Amino acid sequence: MRNMRKKTIAIPRRKALFDILKRQFISLDTTYKTIEGCSKKTIYLDSAATTLMWKPSHKFGYEFLKNYANTHSNIHHSAKISTKVVIWARKRILTLLNADTENYSCVFIGNGSTSCLNRLAEQFNKLRNDRDIVLISRYEHHSNELPHRKFAKFEYIPIDNFGFLDFHSFKKIIKEKSKNIRYVSITAVSNVTGIFNDFNKVAAILEEFEIPLLVDGAQAMFGLETVVN
Repeated sequence: MRNMRKKTIAIPRRKALFDILKRQFISLDTTYKTIEGCSKKTIYLDSAATTLMWKPSHKFGYEFLKNYANTHSNIHHSAKISTKVVIWARKRILTLLNADTENYSCVFIGNGSTSCLNRLAEQFNKLRNDRDIVLISRYEHHSNELPHRKFAKFEYIPIDNFGFLDFHSFKKIIKEKSKNIRYVSITAVSNVTGIFNDFNKVAAILEEFEIPLLVDGAQAMFGLETVVN
């Protein structure tokens, strides 16, 4: 009875906490006119693409803007504060990814996943232009396919009957074409099938051939305990 009572109390508290957190998202109280002419509150189901602004985050950003300035400068106080905030943000992101701060760095290279992938594809085209093949999975979002089409030949990694990466075929392709493969780019979690890719296993295979791996983690952060190490 004692354990049952604890569980009964915990559930309402958890729901109450969830409701409090939910109310902190800006725009959920926004209403729109339907075709029938009724006003309906927002029901937002697209957070994987663009997450709604959370009021505490908005408040933090507003406070930061009071000291917004160029970073990596000690000329004035605002620059010093901005530099400290950027360094803090990088460390927080590495912590979120369970990445060892001694061996990994966080580099901001774009606004959104698509922008980052475009820039990475362009840079790898310059750095490894002696190799012309890029491998991607068959269920990639177009933002993780179109950039590679622009700068290289691309081939699909086969998948099995259940939608998972076919590692037997993948290893065979890597061994046969390793000298021509520029890099491999896969999603951590497919927004087509919802499948979690074993990108650590992919990385282990590629490490033997010194082939870089790009992981699109846009869909993974909310449903996967990401371990970079």
